[in-house]
Amino acid sequence: MKYDDFKKMIDNIASDISKLQLGEKQTFKRKIEANEISGIIDVSLDLPEKIPPRIKNNHPMIKDYRYWILKLDRHYKSKAMRINQLNVAALKIYAKLCDCLEIYLNDDGTTVARLVSKLRRETVNFDLYYTIYLIAETQVLNFYNPLSKKSAEKSYKIIEHYIDHKARVLLENKANELQKHLKPADKQTREYFNLTNNNQVSLWWDPKGNLRRKYKFSKDEQIAIDQISKRSNVLWNNKKVFNLLMDLYLSTLKELFDCKQIDTKKLIKIIKPYKQSKDILDAILIISENNLRKKFSFYGKISIQKSLSLLEEKENREILSFIENYQYDYLKNMDSKMVDDIYRDYFKNNPNKLKDFLKYFLDLSIDSKIDIIKEYERYDNFEKILNELERKGQKEDKIIGLYYIYKNNVNKNNHDKYLLEIIDKSNYDQFLKIVKEKELTRDVINQIISLQKKAPKKIKIDNKKIDISRKNLNKTVSLVNDFFDQEDTIDIEDNNEDIVQVNDESYNNILKKILCNDYMSTDEMEKLAKNKGLTLNTFIGNINESLYDYIGDQTLVIEDDKIIIDEFYIDMIKEYVNGSKN
Repeated sequence: MKYDDFKKMIDNIASDISKLQLGEKQTFKRKIEANEISGIIDVSLDLPEKIPPRIKNNHPMIKDYRYWILKLDRHYKSKAMRINQLNVAALKIYAKLCDCLEIYLNDDGTTVARLVSKLRRETVNFDLYYTIYLIAETQVLNFYNPLSKKSAEKSYKIIEHYIDHKARVLLENKANELQKHLKPADKQTREYFNLTNNNQVSLWWDPKGNLRRKYKFSKDEQIAIDQISKRSNVLWNNKKVFNLLMDLYLSTLKELFDCKQIDTKKLIKIIKPYKQSKDILDAILIISENNLRKKFSFYGKISIQKSLSLLEEKENREILSFIENYQYDYLKNMDSKMVDDIYRDYFKNNPNKLKDFLKYFLDLSIDSKIDIIKEYERYDNFEKILNELERKGQKEDKIIGLYYIYKNNVNKNNHDKYLLEIIDKSNYDQFLKIVKEKELTRDVINQIISLQKKAPKKIKIDNKKIDISRKNLNKTVSLVNDFFDQEDTIDIEDNNEDIVQVNDESYNNILKKILCNDYMSTDEMEKLAKNKGLTLNTFIGNINESLYDYIGDQTLVIEDDKIIIDEFYIDMIKEYVNGSKN
């Protein structure tokens, strides 16, 4: 019979006595219903009993697993114990702990059952079997749930108080030893605790547990971090950037927790209902997000004033200073390939965000610019990107833009204007040749930059005309020699350069006149051609040929009975004429 049964019977007797005192007639009949009896009265416990000898394996006789299970009345059953593996493991550890305590008490001439009866007679209001079970349940839950913070300290204190300290230590050591031999979590247990492949509880800020394994947070640190508030915005919706944010945040916390110069206990210690730990951890997260947004120009700013105010308080200033220094170095040394991947994913999904692209592109190294621009060549807005580079970039950026504009034959008159700000007019054809024949590299960019210097002037020598001039000169010399005496012979130096210069000077005079009047009539040019014994077209062709190495194109053209200089080469001809005598 249980204690409650006796209590109920005594309460009924007391009630009857009260009625008698009030003058009510009452017949004393006490009947105990058989179905109300849930226990057995063990009268033998009041008599001396000899403890049976122990068998050789140190296990008590008779009392096996089933015996201890029948003794257990679980007043409260944890929800986790609905999982078969957890329930079985807890009961097995409980039975083995009872065995351990039984052996210990046998050495003192008693048993667990006698001790329980003695405590009940002394009206001690606790169940020793359930107390031992709670130790077993705690060991199981703490083993399978990495974030469990259950403590069996209360149970151990009861053992120590009503038995002795040695019994407490014995059960503690045995419980820890049994915990080591628990089987790995099965499918049902893993699903219940939402465990990852590396046996971490899957949390929204680290669903696979990789970051916690990477930074080796303690259980208390993990529980503290799990207080942080989940946010929702475009950055958090980008999986790659979110993962990067969590790595930045958690690596910052790990370094902060490990810093001996800063007291971080208030970040880990959770005292409900106070939220000091949560508020500081949330503030660090918001500041981390803001710092990461600065790295990716396509994300806007967020409000951090409240977070800053909290960390700027006197007791938190060291934490704020640490965060600023650590995250500056982290972001500065961030893997460039990972940053590029995030930018490229963004621009792939948002091809019209030219402003964001330019801001990113202009901060890259030359080699990175060359690589990324090649990938964008297949994009529909590639020409827009090139035009923006041409207008807003530095010299190297302009060259990259102009290179692809001319290579893809989408150049217009205004592009020539931008090009001639970088190279000299005399090198225009050389630039086109480079674009046509070479792929864009750092060396090619340097080669185009070198085209800003004027090309050296070349004079084309007409060898046929020189031969004719030599023959005419020889005839003249012969006639003069016949006319004069040998003593008066005139020595004429055979100087090819003078002959060439005569032709050059005559062409220069024609060019000067055209520059002065904007044109020369075909009639006037034809007369000059006849004086040379040439047709108009041949004469103009000779002039153009003499200028080709300098201009690289046809200079004089016939338009409406006028001979004009192509408007694109007027400035170059002015330079040629003015410098031809040098």
